[in-house]
Amino acid sequence: MVSLLERMGWGDSALASKAGAGAGTFVIAYAIHKVFAPVRISITLGATPLIVRYLRRKGILKPPAPSSSSSPAASKPTEKS
Repeated sequence: MVSLLERMGWGDSALASKAGAGAGTFVIAYAIHKVFAPVRISITLGATPLIVRYLRRKGILKPPAPSSSSSPAASKPTEKS
């Protein structure tokens, strides 16, 4: 890629400054991503139960399966011979 850009007339200094600018943009984007992580996670944790409830009411998602501890067969004591 570098040789192609050099053939097009881009010098080494121009390539270095473009690479540095790209790295700076990446660092800024990464920092913003990390700063807003708690906000993104809070929205996800708050919205997920509401969305699941809505989708279950509409019949798009199945209702949760009954837990094994509440079934009558699980509460019977087993006999060992």
